[in-house]
Amino acid sequence: MTKAEELQKSKITIYEISDERLIMLAERIRPILNFGGELGRRYVRPKRWECYYRDEVYTLCSSPGDEPIGLVHLVDIPTHHSRAYRGLVITTIAEVLAQIPEEYLDKIVAFEVIDNSNSRRNSTRKESCIATTRLFALDQ
Repeated sequence: MTKAEELQKSKITIYEISDERLIMLAERIRPILNFGGELGRRYVRPKRWECYYRDEVYTLCSSPGDEPIGLVHLVDIPTHHSRAYRGLVITTIAEVLAQIPEEYLDKIVAFEVIDNSNSRRNSTRKESCIATTRLFALDQ
């Protein structure tokens, strides 16, 4: 096997999502991010245009919103991400929403990428990774 074939084989699949489905899910399922310090875990302050969901790296360029209250942990799922750097998953909202299994879509209202240990392996260069994403439902 050539080096090019090895690289192609090792690439992580990044899932696709239509613009319509992305907007529909992003309006209902909000990302949570740990902003550290006194702020701690917060919803990401929402932006309402499709390019934000698909093109902006919300883990790097988001503002803190409201504190997530009344949520219950539903399940953790593995999510594939196209980029990671120095132990941080560099992902978009679209990349996460495209990977949520159908069986959870009607229940969940928030997600948080909580574990990116796979991205720490080669922490000085960009690479794809598999992370753990926590899905939350409203506490009934």
